[in-house]
Amino acid sequence: MVLENSFFNYKIIVNGERNEVKVCPPANLTNLDWSQDPLANTLPILFSQILLMIVLGGLISILLKPLHQPRFVAEIIGGILIGPTLLANNFDFHNMFLDFSSAPTMEAFTNLGVVYYMFLVGLEMNLAPILRIQRKSISIALAGILVPLAIGFGSYFVIAPKAESTDKKWLRQKGAFVWGIALTATNLPDVTRILSEVKLLRTETGRTALSCAYVSDIGTWLLLVTMLTISHDDILPIAIATGVFVLLCLYVGRPALLWLIDQTMDGEEYTEYQVQFVLCGVMLWGFLTDAIGVYSIFGAFMFGFIMPSGQLATLITERLDRVTSWIMVPMYCLLNGVRTNIPHMVPQGRTAVHVVVFVCLAWAAKFLSTVFISVSYNMERREAVTLGVLMNTKGLLAIIVINIGRDLLLLDIESSAVMVVALLVMTITVPPIIRHSYRFEKPLLVHKRRTIESNGPDSPFQVLAGIYSTQGMRGIVNLLQLSHATRQSPIHVVAVHLVELTEHTSAAMLVVHDAYKPNSHRPGEEHAKPETDQIIEAFENYARESDNTVSVEALTALSPYATLHVDVCSIAEDKRASIIILPFHIQGKNNDEPENRSSSIKDVNENVLAGAPCSVALLVNRGLGMSNHRQRALLMFFVCGPDDREALAYAWRMSCQPEVHLTVVRFFEGDGAVDPTPLDDPKDSEGVFTFFEEHVKQRAIDEDYINEFKSKTMDSQSVTYTEEVVNDMNETLTAIRQAMERESYELCIVGRGKQSTSPLLASLSELSEYPELGALGDAIVTSNFALNSSVLVVQQYTNNSLGLEGGSSRFLANARHWKVKNWRRKSAS
Repeated sequence: MVLENSFFNYKIIVNGERNEVKVCPPANLTNLDWSQDPLANTLPILFSQILLMIVLGGLISILLKPLHQPRFVAEIIGGILIGPTLLANNFDFHNMFLDFSSAPTMEAFTNLGVVYYMFLVGLEMNLAPILRIQRKSISIALAGILVPLAIGFGSYFVIAPKAESTDKKWLRQKGAFVWGIALTATNLPDVTRILSEVKLLRTETGRTALSCAYVSDIGTWLLLVTMLTISHDDILPIAIATGVFVLLCLYVGRPALLWLIDQTMDGEEYTEYQVQFVLCGVMLWGFLTDAIGVYSIFGAFMFGFIMPSGQLATLITERLDRVTSWIMVPMYCLLNGVRTNIPHMVPQGRTAVHVVVFVCLAWAAKFLSTVFISVSYNMERREAVTLGVLMNTKGLLAIIVINIGRDLLLLDIESSAVMVVALLVMTITVPPIIRHSYRFEKPLLVHKRRTIESNGPDSPFQVLAGIYSTQGMRGIVNLLQLSHATRQSPIHVVAVHLVELTEHTSAAMLVVHDAYKPNSHRPGEEHAKPETDQIIEAFENYARESDNTVSVEALTALSPYATLHVDVCSIAEDKRASIIILPFHIQGKNNDEPENRSSSIKDVNENVLAGAPCSVALLVNRGLGMSNHRQRALLMFFVCGPDDREALAYAWRMSCQPEVHLTVVRFFEGDGAVDPTPLDDPKDSEGVFTFFEEHVKQRAIDEDYINEFKSKTMDSQSVTYTEEVVNDMNETLTAIRQAMERESYELCIVGRGKQSTSPLLASLSELSEYPELGALGDAIVTSNFALNSSVLVVQQYTNNSLGLEGGSSRFLANARHWKVKNWRRKSAS
């Protein structure tokens, strides 16, 4: 058979049925220079293809953003538009971006990208969570594998052309098996992303969905290896070689990697040479499996699967994630999209009705099987339907299965195009259905006693500790050790690891959520512990050393940084926390976080401060708990307002710790604190009087609380109380400097002053660099006299009916034009 196309200037000759394909130039092309370096033409085309895919994929992603579609959908649609469906029909466009000479280079480039992508996928996988998955989830997942496999096998014959010879019938059966495997896949990262967006990760439905998707991925891989094995004529030797390879990976490769990682001494940073060693190992594993006959992607996946989690794995993921997810994988999707010719995808002898039936069967396979088993486990119908819809989320693994089937000539061009369209339809329908079924933000309920001041120093203490990394973990654990846990006043800590949801964030940590304990590691894996396990272990050690006065509950919040504060506030509400403690985005004397991560953490902290259902504290850790002195000196500055009272309440609680000595310095405004000039606009007088009334009210509450504090600590040798009178910003800073230079204080505690009516804070806020720390906290953190003291900034939760946020700056704007002295005389009389 001969196929010609004079427009694109090529001729395809097919010998036999499907076993040989040759691409020949026309006979009249005598002026071709076959000695020319192929890279001279293919590399520019490859670069132009990369640029085109990035631009087109970005535009399509923007257009699909209101529909909340994953990047996978935008990339496949972009490839379809570039291909013969639309743009490739233009001769000039085809020569510029899709010249046939660039095909081998593009194939090699994209396949290399997929190899490293599957290594990252394997790096996320872990057998430990599978052992902890509930029987219900395993049953639902197995139904979601077996039923779609059977329906996919049968539905393939709806679109597959009829076969006459025995060989073609056997070929059709293998093609049907390929489609069945593609239907069993569920893309775990996209399921995690959807659940995170609708805030269902911490629900029973979310946990079940993650577990089912996790098991489905493992099952799809096993079926894919089986398909690669039976696609060869020598099935038995390849099956034996594959089994031996897997055993060697588990019982030789993983212990060897653990030994190599263990050679890195504790605290020593991994070098680039170690990263290069791992990347070369990926290529070696891929070469071995390619030699066996089961494709290099399986070897890369297995190398990632046996790679121990920990700092080295995190470092490698950071190196590979951007280049694979942003360039190589989109190019692979582009290539598959280019191969999809939608106008000519209906197979010979079939109609559009057959295609519609095929797509409907594909969509119903996972949905019906999941819903049926879920209902049999007494799951509510709404949750069962949600779970069934989520299981239809497809991703790159399903495309890889179809692409392999096409490369092995198990699928024809038309059938594979229909399959790609079916996967797109299934994935596109999931986000709108889920988001329509659930409200994304539930209103926070109002509950009492969510501040330290209202609870008192001798009441049970509910704390939510948010941890971004192990660096911030140490300071918060040391702060909690200062918080004086007793049997009469126990502390319950909810330690939440705050993880940014990215393309390759490991969702395995959420499969079993809080049941995943660090003691599951063997002794030889000490240096390979992932960050979550290190955080859990640190808090459990803190609870273990507290003589049963502290209880710890470890959780994980996985979300994009833009919505991570919603998870924090929701958990704080559910756990009835009195205070949320978060690490400041800059830790230590220098900022050790990457700039983009530091900025994102800053945004999360500000959002939590704005919407928390309880008090919030930000800890700037500069070596808290690292001092060798037995006496631990703490300093607290008190100005006025609810935030300062909350800070004093926390400091009061810490002063009960036997080795703690607390110094409280209270600032008063002198007569020169406000400029006594009349109002420019008499209409402002009503608002100013309202503000003055609030000022008097807060002053009265402050006096009562300070008097109670002095009365109950007057006989205590561990508390010192002093007062300072200051008039302006310079005097305030001078007083702070002098107080901190009298002694080496380990921790300085201040209120944020969000609702303070003091003109002292207003004058300081004019030069504030970090508004989330408040005027006083910012002045201390950015000073050069408190470099060795950690700073804790506290904000009290209040129902602010008067709208006094940012009150100190507004007070300064109004009160600088008011005769404060006369007003004070009238108030006194």
